[in-house]
Amino acid sequence: LPLPTGLDGRPLEEILASGPDPASVAVTQDDVTTETDAGGVRYRLTVHRRRVGSTVYFDGTEVSRTKR
Repeated sequence: LPLPTGLDGRPLEEILASGPDPASVAVTQDDVTTETDAGGVRYRLTVHRRRVGSTVYFDGTEVSRTKR
């Protein structure tokens, strides 16, 4: 495989023996939701993500469709 030109992410210092206590690392959950109506159906999409320090991780999505 070719080597990538760059990498994203962060060192997981809290898993190292010399790193900080994992409980001391700031983690916040940040969900973003959008909705729209189309053809008599309401669509709702929620993106779940977590922020660890300054790094954002994608946790998944949730989608719902409701007839209007």
